[in-house]
Amino acid sequence: MSVKYWMVLLLAATIAGCKYSEGLEEKELSGRFKISVTDYMGEADNLHPKAVFQYSSPYRTVYLLVLDTTKTGHSLAEYGQLASNRIASVLKDSTIDVIDSISISGAPTLGYKIEGVITDEGVWYYLAVVEGKDHYYQILGWTLTRRKEKYSKDIEEMVKSFKLI
Repeated sequence: MSVKYWMVLLLAATIAGCKYSEGLEEKELSGRFKISVTDYMGEADNLHPKAVFQYSSPYRTVYLLVLDTTKTGHSLAEYGQLASNRIASVLKDSTIDVIDSISISGAPTLGYKIEGVITDEGVWYYLAVVEGKDHYYQILGWTLTRRKEKYSKDIEEMVKSFKLI
């Protein structure tokens, strides 16, 4: 076989080896919940100081975190409104769209799509607020608005994969 053939084969193998497979991998946090993340993301520790679960892909600008809060006197609707407004409050020109039908882990859930601008960059968030027995869980994924079309499906799948144990 010619050298040219082998060069083309080596180039093709190199390019194929660099591709992300984009599958989902299930993770578990201390017997509390399970959530699936895309395999192009890695563990993070710098997204939010109170997050109990954090994954990111800085190269793709895709992020996912879970916050949990002990239930107090707030209803799910009140807590969801507080959580979505907290995100929107740090954005310029923010919009909040309530997702009418979202089901996560068979638990009472509210969903939100939030968009706005922060430091001159558009950002898109997908937030689910899930009511557990003793806690509310915020499952939040986000990316840049200009990457929303490419990554919103991945983010929505990850957020909706949340399961209480």
